[in-house]
Amino acid sequence: MADALGSVAVVASTLLVRWTGWSGWDPLASCIIAILIFASTLPLVMTTTKTLLLSLNSDIEYNLRGILSGVAEIRGVAGYTVPKFWLEDIKKDTHDHDHGHDHHGHSHKDSNVSAHSDDDPTVHGVIHVIALQSADLEDVRERVDAYLRTRKMDVVIQMEREGENRCWCGGGQKS
Repeated sequence: MADALGSVAVVASTLLVRWTGWSGWDPLASCIIAILIFASTLPLVMTTTKTLLLSLNSDIEYNLRGILSGVAEIRGVAGYTVPKFWLEDIKKDTHDHDHGHDHHGHSHKDSNVSAHSDDDPTVHGVIHVIALQSADLEDVRERVDAYLRTRKMDVVIQMEREGENRCWCGGGQKS
């Protein structure tokens, strides 16, 4: 819409300059186009800012606190650190994906498995899970992943055994 109106402003200013002889119509049209561009970018800047700041509404944040306390209660989990979450951009087209990968203790699966309605946006995120010394890392990762997927969360799970201290966050250190 802003592009179309900008083109109309250019044509109108050209015609007005030709008919009136006043060359001030061109800079005036340029100012109008600049205002249109600025106005059209505000919604994009606002949604991008919310995404970059990992902004969530208070209801979702409250639910996440309960879900995270559930993660801490999963068998084999000693704790978790640096949980970061954001909402899926519901304006984009979503396709069924299943691309699992595992790199240095990081794993990720996209899934549409959900116990919620299709209208709820998917919560995406990253979490560093610290497993007990005696726990099977893959088993704990699968349990955490299944738990989060049933709550409509698509989360990258970094696994570390308690005491290994491999992560930059220092989450695996024993206190």
